[in-house]
Amino acid sequence: MTKILLINDMQISLIACKNLITNAFPDVKVTTALSGNDGIKKALAEIPDLIIINLAMPAKGGIETCKSLKEHDSLL
Repeated sequence: MTKILLINDMQISLIACKNLITNAFPDVKVTTALSGNDGIKKALAEIPDLIIINLAMPAKGGIETCKSLKEHDSLL
């Protein structure tokens, strides 16, 4: 099963994206995270095939989150 992780600080965006993906691809498992730090934890736990990150998030932005994710060999 393909796994996708969505990281976005806006709950409504996560809901909309998750609905679009699951309606188009019912066999895909979609996990969501409301922050960069939460996304990193979930990525390490789930090892998704694809991670979609909002670049403009407060606290830990998308680019910082991406750099942190790339530090883990299991996610490369």
